Amino acid sequence: ARDRGLGVSAAFPGGGPSPRRPCGAGAVRVLGAPAPLYAAPVPGPDDPAAVDRAKSVAGVYRSARRVETKFEKLFALGGETTVKAMDDGSLLIGKQRYYPYKEDVWTDRSRDRIHVSRDADGAVSGVSVRMGTDTLIPVGFFRSSAGANTAVGLAYILSITAFLGLWRRLAVRAPGATNPGRALAIGQIATAVAVIAFVGTAAGATAALSGATLTDLMEKGYPPPALNALRLAGLVAAFALATNALASPLVWTTSGWSVWRKLHHALFAAAGVWTIWALFDWRVIFAPTAAV
Repeated sequence: ARDRGLGVSAAFPGGGPSPRRPCGAGAVRVLGAPAPLYAAPVPGPDDPAAVDRAKSVAGVYRSARRVETKFEKLFALGGETTVKAMDDGSLLIGKQRYYPYKEDVWTDRSRDRIHVSRDADGAVSGVSVRMGTDTLIPVGFFRSSAGANTAVGLAYILSITAFLGLWRRLAVRAPGATNPGRALAIGQIATAVAVIAFVGTAAGATAALSGATLTDLMEKGYPPPALNALRLAGLVAAFALATNALASPLVWTTSGWSVWRKLHHALFAAAGVWTIWALFDWRVIFAPTAAV
């Protein structure tokens, strides 16, 4: 029917059978409709333009319906949407597949369509979804949940290895080369403690609030103690990581450390700067809470 410019619809309205209507009242009705009302045929491998457009849309997106400037932005952590481009030019969003309808418009079998907006350079600036009730904004790795988790994860791992290095040096009774080196070592261990404490506080806050509803939070007082503890731990960790990074020139000039230990500190400092950025970008630090 689509090849002839028609669409077919079958309807089964109510009404019982009768001698004149053995199948029921109006059991089947065939309606004609112009083909453009229906999804366009799925392009094949010989339609590279549709495939290229789909590839340009693929990526990680964050809903525009979120808090951006306050602490509550943290609640969107892990809530990104991944758009995948398929070989036939269709898009996969979650478990829902959308097929090309026309340029920068895709539709599923129930005619739920997504519209892609582009900037002057042709890059995707937004994807309108859910019948236009929400817009997905593209987000790069360093501003995504994966980027934030990677930053904190690296800082955490390097904090653990700092303790392992301290244990090894104590085991072999290796003396510190210089007094500045000893002071820098104490500072690095203090930073490691702050990072581990922040990760533990974040895990505790997640466990404490995972089953809480908005009503629960309002009844007990907002923000709850777990979130206040998380903000405080984030500030302490950010201060410690910043101090550790600022000490990098002293590590390389006056510490007397081995090259491998200096490289470890450099990696720790880089991961620390990234973590500070992630904490600020996700409004864990230096951001007010929403008024309730």
